[in-house]
Amino acid sequence: MDRRTPPLVRSHLSSPNAESGGRFKVSRDELLGGDEEWQSRSAGSDEDSAAESFNTPDDHPLGENIYALLIAEVMQSYTKIWIAGASMLTVARLVYAALLMLAVIFLQVFLLQAVSSKLCVPAMRHIRQIYDNYQIAVYGENNTYVTVNGFHRGIDGAELHLQGFMALPLETKVEVCSVPLSQPHFTYCILLIWTMTCFAEIRATMRLFYFALVSIDTVDRVKDCIVEREEGHKAIVGVTQGVRYFMGITCFFPRIASTLFLNYLGCRWLVSTASLQDLFLNSLALEFMLLLPELIYRTFATDRAWKLTETIMIGGNSLQLPKEGTGLMVSLFWVVLAIVWVYVYMVYIQQVLPGYKWDVRHVCQQVPEIYDESA
Repeated sequence: MDRRTPPLVRSHLSSPNAESGGRFKVSRDELLGGDEEWQSRSAGSDEDSAAESFNTPDDHPLGENIYALLIAEVMQSYTKIWIAGASMLTVARLVYAALLMLAVIFLQVFLLQAVSSKLCVPAMRHIRQIYDNYQIAVYGENNTYVTVNGFHRGIDGAELHLQGFMALPLETKVEVCSVPLSQPHFTYCILLIWTMTCFAEIRATMRLFYFALVSIDTVDRVKDCIVEREEGHKAIVGVTQGVRYFMGITCFFPRIASTLFLNYLGCRWLVSTASLQDLFLNSLALEFMLLLPELIYRTFATDRAWKLTETIMIGGNSLQLPKEGTGLMVSLFWVVLAIVWVYVYMVYIQQVLPGYKWDVRHVCQQVPEIYDESA
């Protein structure tokens, strides 16, 4: 008889009446609640199974981009070179992965510099001139001062004259009311979406950084870094200190730094956009710079490299799982950081329009013909 059968039922089944085929009666209360020891043992068994499944997490994939390829290639080649000796093919594969990563970094740095000098500077000059004309029109030249950049700003406490704005040509009015900071709510949403896109990249990088370098075990022997799995893939269960520093410097730091700088330049370029239509389109165009690691990987990586990044994972048994509730706190941290960063940038950090007085939105709302389709 099964040992998991409640003793109360076993006693009835082993009774003389049961053996002779006689009928026996068991009350519902006796059957469901009579054996507390058996119930607690069953519950404990379920809890042990749940705890065991929680303490043996699945292997974590590296991802599908050029940085994941470099991590997989470094671990694979490092192990082969240490155990079997260096071969020209192994070294060539490692060098090729490193060159692809350098190509990504070069393209991102070049594009960031081009965005800053070729796009942001002319756009800022144009939008500053638009706001300068608006300040003179609504405050009068006698009630303005000149900033260090040579543009006019209304004196604090000066009265704003709507008649000066109404006297401007319609095209000038449209330009003034198309300045991104003249529509702060719309601009805030666009910058927030762009920031969330960058933060998603940073968070994925930091998550992989935690799994691949922080929580994983440190081993002394190279042959202990990778183990074979029954599922047909390999798992990184440990790294040496040298590999830990190498991957941190070459894989993770450039990716995080370039994404942070790109977020700042992207916010700067978006705020300096001269029209709301271009503001929306430019926010979409910026995303392709974040996709360069995936684009280079899918275009120039070999079929073997694709398979390598799919089969090599971070070993789940070697990971130190965060405490319960940590995931919620981390998610809330990124939410608050994104919301606060966009607000701080628009109000305090942005230098597209230094000394911006937030005096355009309510003026544009009083001139409905600006948004009239028949105008």
